[in-house]
Amino acid sequence: MDKVIRRQQILSLYRNILKESSKFFDDNAKIFLKNRTRKRFKEYKDETDETRIVNKLADAHQALNRLKRANVFDVKSVTRILELTYGRRGPMRHQLLK
Repeated sequence: MDKVIRRQQILSLYRNILKESSKFFDDNAKIFLKNRTRKRFKEYKDETDETRIVNKLADAHQALNRLKRANVFDVKSVTRILELTYGRRGPMRHQLLK
């Protein structure tokens, strides 16, 4: 895929995730989502492996869709985001249990 188109696609996805994050009802979750999004995009910005890039884009699209569902109060999506935010699930849980 053309690098310019890929870059535009990634930036658009990044902005959309941040925009949806700002609409979430829980203030702590808003901060968590914005920080996590920034960290993940920065972490993979120099990635060159095409299959890994495609996989990470798919993950980001999945996260955006989950956020959109959560913002219309889909219980499963809201629960998942709150569990990640408050360390009931995911990497934060593992940090807290150390």
